[in-house]
Amino acid sequence: MLSAPGARPVEFARRSPISAPAPRMVWATPPTTRIRLAGALTARTAEELRRRVREAAPGDAVIDLTGVTEIDQCGIGAVLGAIRAVRGGGGQVAVVVGAQHHRRLAEHGVGRLARLRIGAGSCD
Repeated sequence: MLSAPGARPVEFARRSPISAPAPRMVWATPPTTRIRLAGALTARTAEELRRRVREAAPGDAVIDLTGVTEIDQCGIGAVLGAIRAVRGGGGQVAVVVGAQHHRRLAEHGVGRLARLRIGAGSCD
């Protein structure tokens, strides 16, 4: 063992396993942006989702569509575009939908690009 001239060994106090604090894991994760939409997600309102994704901080995102009452092809296209934009920036995406829209979004490939789950309300 190498040591500097005049160095003294350091003694470490032993703790019993019962009194030792549990180790803490600290994960460096990017910030998660939550984007909540309500009402109709159609050709008329799809730009709102696009705008929110552009304004979001880089990192992970949760797109909460549980408040969406209607979704058309343009709305699905906006969801797919939002997923690609977040993933293109290095983030991961989760999409939370009401049961009435889950199958339709899954059929259009949302589940292949993001975590797609059914939520009863907001994703807090």
